[in-house]
Amino acid sequence: MRNQRDAARYRETARDHPYDTHTKRQVKLVMLETARACAICGASFEGVAPGRIHLDHDHTTGRIRDLLCFKCNTGLGHFRDDIAVLEAAIAYLKRWSDNK
Repeated sequence: MRNQRDAARYRETARDHPYDTHTKRQVKLVMLETARACAICGASFEGVAPGRIHLDHDHTTGRIRDLLCFKCNTGLGHFRDDIAVLEAAIAYLKRWSDNK
């Protein structure tokens, strides 16, 4: 987050998000741990609008996992958070990679 005002605005947005099972305290702890970059790709959150930083959660348990950039959050959603499908996608990319 660029400044405390942006962090506060994100906390408010996260609080009003449909996943109300997350407490403000949980959101704050996750933000403090990873607020500088996406937990998957490492893309910096500096200058990123709060609405483009996603509070990732387990869709089954509702448990907060981490903060992700828009692309990584969308990617997980498209792969249905399924580790086997993600592993198959990795194997596919490796099979067609020039870096064999």
